[in-house]
Amino acid sequence: MNIESTSQTHTKPPSSQNVWKVGSRWSHTGTVESSIIDLFRRNNIVFTNRNTHLFERIKEGDLIAVSDGFKIIALGLATSIPRPVTQFTLEISSKESEIFSPDDSTWGCKISFIDLKEQDYLTYKKRGAFHGIPGENRNRLIALHDEYREYFQKKQSFEINARSCTLLHNTQSPHDILWRPNNTLQVPVYQRAYAWEKPEVRRLLNDLLASFFGRNGRAIHEPMFVGTVQLSAPVPTEESQISTQQDIIDGQQRSTTLILILKALQLLHPELPLWNEEVIFNDRLVTSVSGGVMQTYLDRALSCEADAQPDDELNIYLLRLKFILEELAADNDLLSPETEHSLINSNVTSFAKYLCSQVYFVVIETRANLSKTLQIFDSINTSGMDLNGGDIFKVRYYDYLRETIPGSSDKIFEKICLLYEKIDRNNQETGKKIVSMEDVLRVAQQIVISEADLSVSNRSLAGTTFFERFFDTMLDVNRWEGLHKDTCCKVQLTIDKLNDIIDLLFDWHNTDYSNLSAETQALSHFIWYSRYGRYYLVQHVFRYAYKPSAEELESFITEFSKLLTIYSITNKKAVSQCHTLVASIMKNMLNPEFKLPLNELLSFIQHHRRSLSSSIQHALNTHPFAHIPRAKNLIFRVDAMLDELKNPNKNAKLLHQILFDTRIDIEHIESANHENLVEREKIHKEWGDQLHQLGNLIVLEFDINRSISNGSYEEIKRPRYKESKFTSVIELANSTPSWSLEMMQIRHKQLVSRLTQYLSN
Repeated sequence: MNIESTSQTHTKPPSSQNVWKVGSRWSHTGTVESSIIDLFRRNNIVFTNRNTHLFERIKEGDLIAVSDGFKIIALGLATSIPRPVTQFTLEISSKESEIFSPDDSTWGCKISFIDLKEQDYLTYKKRGAFHGIPGENRNRLIALHDEYREYFQKKQSFEINARSCTLLHNTQSPHDILWRPNNTLQVPVYQRAYAWEKPEVRRLLNDLLASFFGRNGRAIHEPMFVGTVQLSAPVPTEESQISTQQDIIDGQQRSTTLILILKALQLLHPELPLWNEEVIFNDRLVTSVSGGVMQTYLDRALSCEADAQPDDELNIYLLRLKFILEELAADNDLLSPETEHSLINSNVTSFAKYLCSQVYFVVIETRANLSKTLQIFDSINTSGMDLNGGDIFKVRYYDYLRETIPGSSDKIFEKICLLYEKIDRNNQETGKKIVSMEDVLRVAQQIVISEADLSVSNRSLAGTTFFERFFDTMLDVNRWEGLHKDTCCKVQLTIDKLNDIIDLLFDWHNTDYSNLSAETQALSHFIWYSRYGRYYLVQHVFRYAYKPSAEELESFITEFSKLLTIYSITNKKAVSQCHTLVASIMKNMLNPEFKLPLNELLSFIQHHRRSLSSSIQHALNTHPFAHIPRAKNLIFRVDAMLDELKNPNKNAKLLHQILFDTRIDIEHIESANHENLVEREKIHKEWGDQLHQLGNLIVLEFDINRSISNGSYEEIKRPRYKESKFTSVIELANSTPSWSLEMMQIRHKQLVSRLTQYLSN
């Protein structure tokens, strides 16, 4: 579908809604491998470091169209105001960190990310990392976004109720209170612990006192709104004297702080009848966080006596209770030393009653399973802060394990947290972040897809995105194209499986990779440089499936890398034939019905590689590689590697520095645009298309190439070639005093023979 040519008409959207386009390729040239669309999708964010003065004009509710190249592939509403991307918590994989590094010059904003189906991708050829989209194009994008939102709303069934509530007394609507009789509010196991610091507590307390006393121009006892609280629907409980229980999805910090303020007031005025008759702290709030430790701390704080000293440095509730007491004691209006004791008690009494009856919340109750409830939370929460400190996968995974694995209990969440702790601990021991949970999930994604034989389309998704959809499918939250429950049920994403993958990835960085030969390490890197870089993970899938020896791993990397290199050279873009073949290889590794013994798998890949011998030879002989960037870079890095390996002193580190750390150009030996116009015309007439073929190209350092421009080989280029660090370049300069069409043709044949032999025979 071409957004610029379609004639379909739509109802005109509101004129106040702006539509912006953000590109997802993080490079000046917009190459495919520079795409960070998965980073956008995983973090529900877009950002740019160009036109930031324009980016700052984005308003909440504006529509963002996300492009990958010339295709708009996703839409989303802005859910935060733009600000430097360093102010967001981003989950960045180790590979993404090689492309993108956040700094204050990059601005971003949160969006409600909606992936378009492939048939709905929109061609939009206006270049630019970020700009506005006006006119009919704007209207069509808004209409398409509305269609998708309506579709998802119909697919997701849940009940949601919102009401305005006070804490304990509500004269206008007596039933609309947060502390209902015989009902407990529970902080569920997957939430973070109570964590408000002194500034947050002081801010809420000062706002409450200002409204109560009429400070800053306010009316005395002015009602105060303190935000939303999201709760699950009440469920029956077997606890004594409590009939129902509700999980606090959002609002734990404010709710807990309010109960601590009331407890502090009780300590100041313990004889107030309010405490005995109505404000009973037991069972109002309970917490399942940290395996009962936090509940012990909370009980200790709420049962604290008037003369107790809350000095337990590990008990966050006691520490904040002590701080609140200090703040209240410093408020002269509430506790002035010159005031009569009865008036002090009167102020404390009135303030306590004010908190119970004049402080309002919007309480949102959702009747749905946990995964749907979290989706609602994500839609409501526009502050840019994620549930549980930035990783909602933990909670979705917890819900999945409870629902699909018999006997799972709340303790399983602690095991999930241990996976994250293991990653953090190993990264700290290494001294840098070499593995993230997203890296682990990307490998797990490929394993699950192969084991269950799921649709190939799932392989291109980010790891977190895939598992969100996988969990949606397993828990009947939503239906996704390419995922069916009966197929997904064939596999389980167990904690042991993720634990094994974590070990696998750290072993790769710490020992396995460094134990490979210099040639195999280079070939491993060529997978990333090919047109099929996303299959770099297949090495880890192979290690997971076979637990191979070093020799077996080298054999696999050699076969697999050469196969992808051949496909990358013979075709000018990634082709479905290769995608299908790689999917088949992974299925032969992992699917119980198709798994091959290791030696048969290697033979299978080798057979396909060798069957492409004539194709690679034909491509090397005929293609004008000067005009095919990805292929020519691969070809001449492989050729350079073969020459460097002749030197036994070139270890893996030196080889990597030369092949991958050096900024290169692929240079015309005979200039295609000779600086002498007469000579240029003569060369083009004599050489024709051979000017751009393999024999007339060579790898060269970027700086050297830019300094020699389009001069003659004998006078300008050859002397500079001798300064190169590439063995192949030095050998050409030393052995070839002049350059001609005949010399090019001889070199062309040699290169074709050498590369064909190495890659396919």
